[in-house]
Amino acid sequence: MFCTKCGAENPEDAKFCFKCGNEMKAIKQEKEDKLPKSFHDNVKNKTSLLKNKKWLYGIVAVAVLLLGFDGYKWYEKHFTFAGATSGHVYKVKGEADYTYYTVFREKGDTLYYFRVSTGKASAEDMATTADVFDKDNYKNASGVKDFVYDDGNARAMVVKFSKNLKKNKTLSENANKDDFKLTKNGYTYTYGKGNEKIKEVGTLVK
Repeated sequence: MFCTKCGAENPEDAKFCFKCGNEMKAIKQEKEDKLPKSFHDNVKNKTSLLKNKKWLYGIVAVAVLLLGFDGYKWYEKHFTFAGATSGHVYKVKGEADYTYYTVFREKGDTLYYFRVSTGKASAEDMATTADVFDKDNYKNASGVKDFVYDDGNARAMVVKFSKNLKKNKTLSENANKDDFKLTKNGYTYTYGKGNEKIKEVGTLVK
């Protein structure tokens, strides 16, 4: 073993350098620390790491349990079509520069889609009033039950969808959730069949 101070070679069991008197014990310990750890030492370290991971997993699990329902509601409100559009008013530019407004409202497992024909102010009222859920304000039209909403001030065509957008409840038929898309400024809704498909583009107003 060589002295780190003067470089002189010393016996392995030397406690002090025979030439300069430097303590050799610290040098020997440093060499031992650099040696590969034994199998048992490695297992011990890995077990400790595993225990730490278990603690981490436990903390995550508790957080999920505590935040679970509220977290799901937050996700549903911000990242699902029904949650993100409900209670908002959108402006749609139709054919021949015809402009109309749409409103989405959710109740229970149903998403109401209103195509308002009485202007922006009516649409804004419909976005907040509980009257839109009053059955007395609905009328049958075109052979379809509850197809028109009319409270005396606001009038709109109504289509009811399941919140997951897989069912058109008004027409009692399946719907395609991929026909509904959230965009940066609003939404798109594609409806119709074959070559007659129409893409409605709604821009957020309120």
